[in-house]
Amino acid sequence: MENEFIALEEKVKQIVNLCEVLRLENRVLRDKVNAAQSERNLLLGTLQQSKQRLNLLLDKLPKDEHGN
Repeated sequence: MENEFIALEEKVKQIVNLCEVLRLENRVLRDKVNAAQSERNLLLGTLQQSKQRLNLLLDKLPKDEHGN
């Protein structure tokens, strides 16, 4: 009976260790997701600014005789 308790205790320790490892991994992954979202937002802003500047440049081009 004592051997069963020892085996059960070892399994519980393994589960606790695994939970700690997974908790740390989740924290790292959340940080990576947050960093990727921040980079995405920055890139979207840069893209929007580029579109606006391009549209301004296109508006300055002379129109052809058909108005295009």
